[in-house]
Amino acid sequence: MKAYWARFFEEADGSYSVDVPDMPGCLTYGDSFEDAYRYLVDEAMPLWLEGRDNPPASGPGAVLAAPAYDGAPRPLLVRVAGGEAPEALAQALAQAAQSDLLSKAAREYLARHQNHD
Repeated sequence: MKAYWARFFEEADGSYSVDVPDMPGCLTYGDSFEDAYRYLVDEAMPLWLEGRDNPPASGPGAVLAAPAYDGAPRPLLVRVAGGEAPEALAQALAQAAQSDLLSKAAREYLARHQNHD
């Protein structure tokens, strides 16, 4: 499966909604960043792709420019593919830490992940 850029939006209550602009209507949410990520790669993306060909993957600039719902904060971009192992999430977030796209959610996840090793 190709990798796609997903947009994670932190909601006012601390939960996260996530969408994949290259897959219109492919969205989900979770009580935490980790839950939203897992629901996306384990459920939402595979269900969206069921019976379809993989769409072309856009670059991060195009994904950031895609319309978002009203009042959405600047998203955290994470490159995802269905069925990724948890180590892939940690690696993606570590790479995001090197860019200006890193958000509070990624820093918090990395802090928890590193403290539990």
